[in-house]
Formats: sequence, structure tokens, C-alpha cells
Amino acid sequence: MNDEEKPKKKILVLGDYGVGKTSLIKQCINEDFDDQYLTTLGVNIALKDISIRFGGEKADVDVELELWDIAGNKSIADVKRDFYKNGDGAIIVADLSKDENIDKCENWIKAAYQIIGEIPFIFVGNKYDLISKEDLDMEKIQTISSKYNVPFILASAKFGDNANEAFHEIAERVS
Repeated sequence: MNDEEKPKKKILVLGDYGVGKTSLIKQCINEDFDDQYLTTLGVNIALKDISIRFGGEKADVDVELELWDIAGNKSIADVKRDFYKNGDGAIIVADLSKDENIDKCENWIKAAYQIIGEIPFIFVGNKYDLISKEDLDMEKIQTISSKYNVPFILASAKFGDNANEAFHEIAERVS
């Protein structure tokens, strides 16, 4: 399948400031991690080709994800509305080393629903490498995940753990 025939899906990558949205994208695309924090101003857009092999009755598909890495600060809230338009799906990212980030995921979901309607999305708990399993509030994660009927993926952008899986999961949900 050539690039002209490959469907393109706009994926919003949302979450608070500093949760690792850009790092997850870099890890998925370049298998790279940078310890220096890079602030996203407005939006950064990256492309990722993904091949989905469903097996069974549903046909396999190659899709191009257009990843919209949207700044997590609140100062550009009005501009963000334009970034959300025509979104096919979303990845909501939380920093697991900061418990309050998990609670804020619902705000990002509600904002996306309010602006563009219900779209497929997944939760990604990033920075899994920074916490112990005992400190992880799985009950809170499962409550949000169940409420919206979506998967929650534990990831580490630093070490690459489950970074690719998150993007494959959203590709399957929007294809």
C-alpha cells in the first residue's frame, strides 16, 4: 500500500505540563530519550506509520498516525480548541510519580469530549520507572479506566517500556 492509500488518523496527545507526552512520542518514533525537559509551545506534530495485524475476520491495515503533541499549560486554552478539531482519537498521559496527575486525566477527557465529541482514547501512565508498585494507586486508575471503558497502559518513556504499545493500541481503536 502506498502512502496515498494509507489512512491518516489525527491523534491528540494530551495531559498536564511535564507528564512526558513529548518523550513518549520521541521514544516511539526514534527510540530515543532526552533527560532535558523540552517545553511544548502550542503543538508539535509528528508522524508514525503503524501496521495493524488484526488476525481473523477484520482486515489488516497500515495507518499513518498524525500525533498532535499539545502543550499541557492552561495559558493557551482557547487556542487548544483549534488543535482538537478533527481528532480521531486521543492518548491521555499521566505522570505516575505525581498522584494528582491521575485525577486530572478526567479533565482532559471531558475537554476532548466537549470540544469534538466522544472519540476513542487510552490512558498512559508514564514514568512507571520512578515509582514502586506499592505506591501505584491501581484502584484510582481502574476506576477511571472502567468509567470510560478504556485501557490503561503503564509506560516508561525513558526506558521505552510499553511506549510503542500505547500507539499501537490507539491505532487499533481508530482503525
